Amino acid sequence: MAYTLSPAPGTISIAGNVITGIGTIFTAYRKGALIVVPGKGIGQLAETPSDDLTAALVTNWAWPTVSGLAFELYAQSEPATYSERVRQLLESLGAISGTGIQVNAVGDFADRSDFDTRDAGFTYLSLDGDGALIDRPVMFVKESAASGDWSDAIDWQAPVTKEYFDLSVFGDKLYSANELLFRYEFPSTVVFTAGLTDSLFSAETGPGSSIVLPLKKNGTGIGSINFASGATTATFTFASDVTFGAGEVLEVYGPASTDSLFAGFAGVLRGARDATGALSQSGIAVLDFGAFPGNDVATLAITGQSRIQSTSLVEAWVWPGSGTADHSPDEHLLADLRVTVSDLVAGTGFTINVYAADDLQSGQFNVAWRFS
Repeated sequence: MAYTLSPAPGTISIAGNVITGIGTIFTAYRKGALIVVPGKGIGQLAETPSDDLTAALVTNWAWPTVSGLAFELYAQSEPATYSERVRQLLESLGAISGTGIQVNAVGDFADRSDFDTRDAGFTYLSLDGDGALIDRPVMFVKESAASGDWSDAIDWQAPVTKEYFDLSVFGDKLYSANELLFRYEFPSTVVFTAGLTDSLFSAETGPGSSIVLPLKKNGTGIGSINFASGATTATFTFASDVTFGAGEVLEVYGPASTDSLFAGFAGVLRGARDATGALSQSGIAVLDFGAFPGNDVATLAITGQSRIQSTSLVEAWVWPGSGTADHSPDEHLLADLRVTVSDLVAGTGFTINVYAADDLQSGQFNVAWRFS
């Protein structure tokens, strides 16, 4: 089952599996929808409500007490949308949990206005930023009871800063066949993404017939810069991300045959790196506690991470996604699991350790990770 965030006015209290609302519109929801109380927990509607102020959950509420709190409602949606929204929500709540900040409501920035009339101190977690320059989750606080009197965005995270790397290439003459036009040795790690997004190349005079300028990494082809017949603006062939480490070389070569018209070649190849010189990386994997009755700890080695450094900050957490063959998304959320990371090896990877807080755990769980 997949879901997306829907409007959820009012506040709720939960006792057992019974939800009691104030100012709610439960009849707008359907059986199977998810009720999320930010900072508290999640439950699922057992039936389509027949009353705006009363609803029932599939099981008794197993999370901290809820009394008079704002909530979010997730209705059926596309799987990709659900996975991304739940990932954002869980990551944000996880990051906030160590700050002491209480979340009263959560949603997109555009929905913040639904809570404009709340009292001073009411907090709103905007998952998509401040509607202007910030596109990561931020917090807003009502500074008074006056409508719309919100604080500036509170950015409690230490974001990975994406630093662009622009490599300029130029020439002002005609080129011979297969001539080396440009060579650059990288002093630190730079990643060029598939398709060479945001890169630009042009020529003062377009070629008489279409030409291809090969791109090479340490002498091996990785893509090309392409000019159609008569064109002065280039397109790119670059099938996948390519990482250049310190000391590695990028070369640009002339076309296989001389073109008497092609001249005035210039452009920029845009790559990226973070403030430490390495692009951040993330992923999702499946960790297995084994067949029932299982074990009290499960480990998973994450390898093949050439960008990771000895000083990298690595995080990992249980990620519901669409569940696994053994556990539903709800079971991922309810499982009492503790996640740590160990054995970091620069240029290789690290180990994720998941501990069952009580007794044993069995079967497979999704885990997400990232490093910067």
